[in-house]
Amino acid sequence: MSRNFLEQRIIKAGIELSERNVEVKGAPITADSIRMLRVKTMSPGLQAMYSIIGLSMIGISIWIYAEVPHNMMISLVMMIGGVGNLVFAGNGKPKQVSQLEDKVDLMDLTGEIVSQFVKMMDEKRNSEG
Repeated sequence: MSRNFLEQRIIKAGIELSERNVEVKGAPITADSIRMLRVKTMSPGLQAMYSIIGLSMIGISIWIYAEVPHNMMISLVMMIGGVGNLVFAGNGKPKQVSQLEDKVDLMDLTGEIVSQFVKMMDEKRNSEG
């Protein structure tokens, strides 16, 4: 079944949590442990758009600083705005999964995380032995 970017990010974070739990203490994950995860909620397309805008603002501010005399303040403000866009895009508006319960089915995602993790561990075990 095709998943949206938000569900894919939750599944990826859940698999990473499962790996950490197995390495550290061997505790299984539950829906409550998934609710505590923080995932990026900004779509990849929107992140790319903010990155492109940020890089453009930085490029234009460098050009203004180099070509237009006595306009350091304008270029500095544009540089700060460009860096802010890049940071915002990289951060991706993280939210806790518990705030997203109305958008995703946590029980279904928990089952998907466990099945993918078990499949991955089986493949590891088969490749080692």
